Amino acid sequence: MERTKNTFFLARHGATTYNDQQIFMGRLDISLNANGREQARLLGQELKDKAIDLIYSSPLLRAKETAVIAMGQMERPLPVFETSEALMERSLGELEGRHKKKYRQELPFYKGKSILYDYDLVPAGGESYAGVAARIGSFLEFLDGEWSGKRILLITHHGPLRVILTKFWGMGWVETYPVAKPLCRLIAGT
Repeated sequence: MERTKNTFFLARHGATTYNDQQIFMGRLDISLNANGREQARLLGQELKDKAIDLIYSSPLLRAKETAVIAMGQMERPLPVFETSEALMERSLGELEGRHKKKYRQELPFYKGKSILYDYDLVPAGGESYAGVAARIGSFLEFLDGEWSGKRILLITHHGPLRVILTKFWGMGWVETYPVAKPLCRLIAGT
């Protein structure tokens, strides 16, 4: 990551029923399921020795619950915890609530297109990855302006993680998919 003032750690939220059922969530506010709560607990165990100073999460329930559960496993004093809309998942508009394997059949516009790999594709009523990149970039600049020498954990979603890995860690767009896909996996940065 090109940031030099702080050390960033990244994690995607824990599992939800919609993850298990392969349903697009986007901005739908879905809670963690039992597996997701256990994943968040294990993430907290992994974070015990990381001396995290600040945790920022998306305000969507699945990310916020992940942060709160993980914090419960961390050493005292607990890190400062805040939410930021900049870390919200990409709005998928008309795709939210649809099955990931059926949307191309249900909506002809998407035939031959990939909502996961086409960086500039904007779902009707949604946002492109470029839009996500703009808000994430501004947020990371804010963090570097606000803090110095801190260890900051960002708990977010698949889309924002891919953008961070591409725009700020220099990974290729396609190679970010398998790195950002696992739920509740800690990605350490610099």
